[in-house]
Amino acid sequence: MAAIATKSIQYLSAVVVTGMSALLVLSNPGESAYSEFATQQTVDLLLRDICQANQQQSDVLEKLWGNSCKTLSVDSAADIQQFVTYNTQRQNLWLFSLYTTELPLHSLKVLGIANQFVVLSFTGSQNLNSGRPLPENAPLRTARPLHDR
Repeated sequence: MAAIATKSIQYLSAVVVTGMSALLVLSNPGESAYSEFATQQTVDLLLRDICQANQQQSDVLEKLWGNSCKTLSVDSAADIQQFVTYNTQRQNLWLFSLYTTELPLHSLKVLGIANQFVVLSFTGSQNLNSGRPLPENAPLRTARPLHDR
């Protein structure tokens, strides 16, 4: 009787592991979903580093920039997405993917798993305006997965 119970547990465990593995494979986010995610991260970084820092400066800089900070995310998103895509390497490990994006001032390493993205490391040079170091981790966001190209 104990042997039958052990076999049943082993069989059930194998089914659960196989099922979970299949779900992870099916929900491994593709390059296009990562591209959207990384583009939004980059736009947020630009808005934080350039626009928010300039808000603290004089009115002259505000007049100089005008509404360009407000339209940055809308007008430049396609160009930023193309740049991010070009500078990203993907390691597809079937159950999950590891993405590395190298930008001029920053490096982003991200885990893509179960239709989610988790920032593993975010490194870079000094903040563009303040000279303060960048934060260790970028804000966590999720993006809807799209079909691979």
